[in-house]
Amino acid sequence: MNFTLTFDPKFDALYKKFVKDPQGREMLALEGISPEKIDVGKMSHDYFTMRLADTSVDQNANANEELSANNYQAEVVKGILKLEGYYLLWRYSAKRFGVRKANEMISAIWRGDVYFHDASGHGIQIPYCFAFSTQNLMLQGRPYGQLGSLPPKRSDSFVAQVTETVMDLSQEFAGAVAPGDFLVNLAWYLQREGVDPRKPRDRDYIVNLWQKFIHVANNKFRTSGQSPFTNISIFDRANLEKLFAEYRYPDGSEVNVEYVMDVQKLFAEFISKGVPTTDLPYRFPVMTANMSVDENRRPHDTDFLKFISRVNANLGCLNIYANEGSKVAMCCRYVNDADRMREYRVDSFGNGGMNIGSHRVVTVNFPRIALQAKDRKDFFRLLEKRLMLARDLLLVHREEILRRRVEKGFLKFFKPLGWFTLDMLFSTIGIHGQYEMCHFLGMPMESPEGQDFVEEVLMKTEEYALAFSRETGHSFNTEEIPGESTAVALARKDQLLFGKQQPFELYSNQYIPLIADMGIMDRINLTGRFMKHVSGGGILHLNVQERIQDAATMERLIQIALTEGVEHFAINYGFGVCEAGHTSIVGTGTTCPICGAPIQDYLTRIIGYFTKVSSWNATRKNYEYPKRKFN
Repeated sequence: MNFTLTFDPKFDALYKKFVKDPQGREMLALEGISPEKIDVGKMSHDYFTMRLADTSVDQNANANEELSANNYQAEVVKGILKLEGYYLLWRYSAKRFGVRKANEMISAIWRGDVYFHDASGHGIQIPYCFAFSTQNLMLQGRPYGQLGSLPPKRSDSFVAQVTETVMDLSQEFAGAVAPGDFLVNLAWYLQREGVDPRKPRDRDYIVNLWQKFIHVANNKFRTSGQSPFTNISIFDRANLEKLFAEYRYPDGSEVNVEYVMDVQKLFAEFISKGVPTTDLPYRFPVMTANMSVDENRRPHDTDFLKFISRVNANLGCLNIYANEGSKVAMCCRYVNDADRMREYRVDSFGNGGMNIGSHRVVTVNFPRIALQAKDRKDFFRLLEKRLMLARDLLLVHREEILRRRVEKGFLKFFKPLGWFTLDMLFSTIGIHGQYEMCHFLGMPMESPEGQDFVEEVLMKTEEYALAFSRETGHSFNTEEIPGESTAVALARKDQLLFGKQQPFELYSNQYIPLIADMGIMDRINLTGRFMKHVSGGGILHLNVQERIQDAATMERLIQIALTEGVEHFAINYGFGVCEAGHTSIVGTGTTCPICGAPIQDYLTRIIGYFTKVSSWNATRKNYEYPKRKFN
């Protein structure tokens, strides 16, 4: 039995060209759009007979944990929808640049010169990630949907509306949604109600509000059976005073910094205790501690530093971000820079990094450039070509696809609500594989020559992002991408093209791969050197073998990372669950330290949030994790 997919004959010809070529067909398989992957009957059979992470078109640990009707409905048609997504990208590229250029652009994605993230038919028609202000809810409520809501009058109503809005936004953004001022605005409701965070009974009331939000945030109602990717920020006093200096509540009052601090601390303490039934960290929300530092990278708020050092020791649950301007960490890696957005967009809407995000990431395959380049000059010639390709793809996505969807009312928060605009979104150029890039060029990352070259590449990439911003009037930035599946797919495509010249099973999503034999201090030093050149963020995972027992040791480690210039990092434990159900911190150990039983599964950060290693794609599960270094 055969079915027809109705595309333009010229796009059909491009696809058939890849299918007929054995190497091209393998490239399509790695994209999840080969004839086998768009066969619904075969995908349905594979869904019930293979490990989900091995058969899925979208190798995402947040989606690939368990079978469900919701997940099944998405998985069996993902290949078709992804092909539809590429057709849309081709169609509007052809409309803008002509068919020949459109063929070159799509071929470059399928071959692996670049990686276009979230390319499915649904994903390509929605933006990527967003940090939103909850102030719209305070003023307007939820004036949409089958049953709208008036502005909330009580703290519990406010939390309920934020929860519902996170659910809605999670369907209309492909990545993270971060209610950036959630706790700041909740504090206003609590204070008006006379709730005292220092009284036991009132503390219990506030904690109960967190529980309601967190349990919904971990419910798998999103497309593909995923839970929403949420991030909650807590701020030190300096950041609260800086970011919310001009902020006014609906009654005209100002932010009470000390009251907000008390509310934030309750939230952080609750998260730090972990899930009561397992003693493991919560997956969502990701909790980020945003700190402000001086010109010597010393924290302005030492009390906040001591507090996060204490609560982070138990589970290592915090992502820590330290800024000197108005940047706010909103995802596991992504950082919003309000100052830069104001420079390159028409309006200056946004409260200190709120209501800012990214519409899409296009990642350049840096290791491939190194494999192809004849010399240093040729490397930078190819880099320019790939960066311009990324620019063109991002322009098509923003100006041709998303703009049309906004005009049609497909994205209701943009139109008709008008809460967001496309001008609030960066166009993001992804960076990865710097370690392997250096290897292919014969200048190891560990060498001064390799380190200097990486710095030059990052600076050059950032220069192009700034130039593209001036050229187009849109804000471009760069990001060290998580690369959960990207790092594997691009490495395999390069193995197809270059054979034994490319020995890596996956490319690194950190400057120093987590499997590289390098100590914590060297990782910190190199990452601090490179991170300052990446405007859209990155994160360093400091893998620690054993639980840090005292707050003073945690504080020293955090301070070292800050002093060395690391802006965004997480002190990361590797949890093990044994056959008897005991939870312990084992790194990559295979035996339970409590009872001696074999470790049955592991849990740690794959990118920025905690997931079971058993749900990772085969390369990360069987090759990368066993080789991870825990110091």
